[in-house]
Amino acid sequence: MPQPPSPLASRSRQAANRRFAAATPNACYLSAPFWSDRSFEPIKRRRADETRKPTDRSDHDSKHIQHPRHPTQTDAQLEAAANRRVAALKASESSASLAKAASSTSLGSLADDPDAQENDPTYAGPKDPIKIGPKGKEFLDHYHIMGLGRERFNATLDQINANFKVRSLLLHPDKCGIAQASEEDKEKLEKRFKDLQTAFEVLTDSKKRREYDSVDAPKTKLPKKLKEDGSEWFEKCVPAFKELARFYDGKGDASRYIVEDPEAPFEKVREMYAFWAKFKSWREFPAEDEEDLESADDRWQRREMEKENKKKREEEKKADTKRIKQFIGLAEDTDPRVIAKRREEKEAREAKKLAKGAGRREAEAAAAKAAEEAAAKAAEEAEKAKVDKAAAKKELEKQKKALRKEKARLRENAARAAGADGYPGEDKVEDLCGALDFDGIKKLNDALDAITDGAGIVAAVNQALADAGKA
Repeated sequence: MPQPPSPLASRSRQAANRRFAAATPNACYLSAPFWSDRSFEPIKRRRADETRKPTDRSDHDSKHIQHPRHPTQTDAQLEAAANRRVAALKASESSASLAKAASSTSLGSLADDPDAQENDPTYAGPKDPIKIGPKGKEFLDHYHIMGLGRERFNATLDQINANFKVRSLLLHPDKCGIAQASEEDKEKLEKRFKDLQTAFEVLTDSKKRREYDSVDAPKTKLPKKLKEDGSEWFEKCVPAFKELARFYDGKGDASRYIVEDPEAPFEKVREMYAFWAKFKSWREFPAEDEEDLESADDRWQRREMEKENKKKREEEKKADTKRIKQFIGLAEDTDPRVIAKRREEKEAREAKKLAKGAGRREAEAAAAKAAEEAAAKAAEEAEKAKVDKAAAKKELEKQKKALRKEKARLRENAARAAGADGYPGEDKVEDLCGALDFDGIKKLNDALDAITDGAGIVAAVNQALADAGKA
């Protein structure tokens, strides 16, 4: 636990605060020593970070995503802004300068900081609250709350710590007159400071920040179709590779493996695609119905919750990985440098084949052509046989139908003589239908159609039975 200032220093500070409050009754003031509020621990942690060597820093900066900066800011402007903030931090180490800064800052703004996002006319303001598990829990714009709404994914751990140190002192409820504020203003002051602490907790935890950045970052735009001649490659693929680079889950900067030079040696292009073929994204896809790990009663329940949450994220993660792999394959196939190299290699292979002798090549080509012709002829004959078979089947069905029709006609003609003397009966008529072929039945029916009396029909039928040997 850090030791508080000496009583003499505390009394001097309190006296300075009383004089300052009397002179500016409507301004924010320090109602308690700066070391007594809840923001002290993060401040001490920041001071410890300042004394660490560069090698002791978290590797979050080196592995974190690279996001395009604000379009109006250059590298020199960003570096100058960072230097001004460092200088301002050094100047604000004393409690008196902090009290002066707090009193000159209105509620929710940093009017005296020219580099603050609130004073940037091009700054679009905070994003709408976003949903991130568990169960659709909403999160405010942490980067905006921390004063890093322009930097966002580019914000380093030092910037986060520095901004939190300043804002936690400036926006602490005790230092913004919460004692004299209305109930409504008290709630606003407390909520604002709580949001600041939540933002600091998320952005300084590598796992939580990665999860938040996964949802906060815009969806990566990867082309699904490109012209085969490679004319669109540099226009569409280079920006897509740059967007993917910020999600690289590994050491180093993935943007080093984006070769933009159309005249680059092919070895560099080959190395580029060898890297991207193994590319892995750290981006996560939290589900809205995830379990809240903070509500776990013990480690066992927490592990079970983590397993369930992981299952829910894996499906979307697999789909994203597949989409990235498809894009990388498409980019390689339509890269004009790769196309030129493959064409060159193909021509070399063909030249090598030509060198082995035209006779052998022609013989192989003739044999291949003969085999193709034989296969085509066999296929044609098989198709013809199939058609002939179908036609024969159709003709057979037609003949069967005609035969059934003639048999029915014979039965009707014989039935006209039923009851006449010598009528052979229905069984004999059926025997006659079975004994005669189509032509015989048709000829008999034609003869019966011309006979009008029953005796003539009986005589004709009996004669037909005798001729067929069924009498």
